[in-house]
Amino acid sequence: IMLGSSSSHTPRRSPRHLPDDTQTSPMIRKRKVASSSSSSSQKKTATDTPPVSVLASSSSSLPPSSVNISPPIVVPASSVIPEDLTAKFAVALDHLRKVDPALGQLIDRVGPCRLGVRSADDINITPYISLLRAIVFQQLSTKAASTIWRRFCDLFPSGVPTPAGILGASDETLRSAGLSGQKVSYVRDLSQRASVESIPFETIHELDDGAIHTHLIAVKGIGKWSVDMFLMFYLGRLDILPEGDLGIQNAIMKLYGLSKRPLPKQVLETGEKWRPYASVAAWYLWRSLDNMPK
Repeated sequence: IMLGSSSSHTPRRSPRHLPDDTQTSPMIRKRKVASSSSSSSQKKTATDTPPVSVLASSSSSLPPSSVNISPPIVVPASSVIPEDLTAKFAVALDHLRKVDPALGQLIDRVGPCRLGVRSADDINITPYISLLRAIVFQQLSTKAASTIWRRFCDLFPSGVPTPAGILGASDETLRSAGLSGQKVSYVRDLSQRASVESIPFETIHELDDGAIHTHLIAVKGIGKWSVDMFLMFYLGRLDILPEGDLGIQNAIMKLYGLSKRPLPKQVLETGEKWRPYASVAAWYLWRSLDNMPK
């Protein structure tokens, strides 16, 4: 099935800001899905939950689908950190080492910060595509979600989903890619808001964190965790601390030798000294779990 396209939201490089590294790199051009790929089912209770990943050092009794877990961050070995980021990271790491010796030791073990570094396949992803993809990936393994995402993109002539194309498609067509009925309603809601420009995608990089949160939290299927990931990995905001993330909680427990995982409120209290570079601290905490996809 091939859907009509619209040029109003064709992905293009977002100026001045870091791209989306919240998941493994998607190829947003049209691709043919291998015939051996099997269809993947989705839970119909998904709401603002990241892909299901295996967390090292995780002892949570909660099922993966009911908690926020750390985002898989793919950093190609050949990637080169941009010069402007190198300067920012140098300042951030100097600050973090001074205010938190334990975190400083972790920084030394992990090495250079590569927050926001990604492959060439992702350089043209727009805010709309980034959020659309985040919805598709909710509550799924990276492999299953990637298959569904490719099938979803293949519904469109250019291989790029557009608001007009999604709104003009039937539920049956959208579900043929592997989306659940609930996720169909989510991508429609995001696309409707994009089509009437109730979310200022063209200028979203100019808004402060609070304003972006207000705009995005109103979208079905997008919650605080998803907004935090968007701010960190798409817009490159350096002072975001996802306090409800299970990976962050586990990493803090491990770093400071705590007997139990800290509550979100305690994560914020611990991270107050990291500001204004909480995003960088969070990146190192995720790395400390050694559960990033290779």
